[in-house]
Amino acid sequence: MNTVTLNLKLPQDVYLALQSSGLNRDQLEAQASRDMAGQMYAEGRLSLGKAAKMAGLPIYTFWLSLVERGLPVFDYTIEDYEDDLAVVKRWVMNAKLAPKTKHSVSKLPERSVSFCWQKKEG
Repeated sequence: MNTVTLNLKLPQDVYLALQSSGLNRDQLEAQASRDMAGQMYAEGRLSLGKAAKMAGLPIYTFWLSLVERGLPVFDYTIEDYEDDLAVVKRWVMNAKLAPKTKHSVSKLPERSVSFCWQKKEG
């Protein structure tokens, strides 16, 4: 794999403070790559796969790291949810109005999924 190296400049006292907290140079580089990859994904600059590759993590592990850090994993808005809900309601209405056959659907499945939305301030 071809790579490009970027240099990160830190004041020496900051580096020494990080080092005294138990982080060595390799750990700092890995953390910086993960943080930058997460931010680039959150801003929509990189796909999930590319950001995971940048972080040096499998996609699922990178996805979990986003969740742990409170970064958005999917850009699924309340408007997207409302649009999807309208489609499902139309589907259910059409299924109820359709003639009953061996393969028709007359009710919603027993299991359902609920979503909890929190409105972002600002």
